[in-house]
Amino acid sequence: MIYFLSYSPQQSVQWLCDQHIKDCKSVCYETEWFKWAAESRVNLEWIRDYIQAIKDEHIYRFRTPHKCDEIEDFVSGIKDLNYMTPVICDIIPESCRGIDTPTTFRNWYSLIVPHTFEYTNRKAPYWLKKEAASIAA
Repeated sequence: MIYFLSYSPQQSVQWLCDQHIKDCKSVCYETEWFKWAAESRVNLEWIRDYIQAIKDEHIYRFRTPHKCDEIEDFVSGIKDLNYMTPVICDIIPESCRGIDTPTTFRNWYSLIVPHTFEYTNRKAPYWLKKEAASIAA
């Protein structure tokens, strides 16, 4: 699963808890993300950078390489758009919808991340609503 917590893939990854860094798997075949990546070159580059950031963050936090598969240019005919298209994620409840994609994902992430999750060598994100996370847990 990709957590689109920021327009910066590196910042999105730094805000992930340890469990989500460790559990990241290749997104190439996750249908929603595959479709989104195919919408524009910028989307594909964001996902590529996100996966590289997962690898870098794993080394930073745990001093070991991640087993995350590298993304390849797996879609022919990707539109050469110079902007990012909106992310549509059906699993996020309407109550979490925000003014933009990162705000929506942050609201949702606050609900699904238990307040006990760890952030090795990082502080939990400033926007993580611990009260909401503990209620949902």
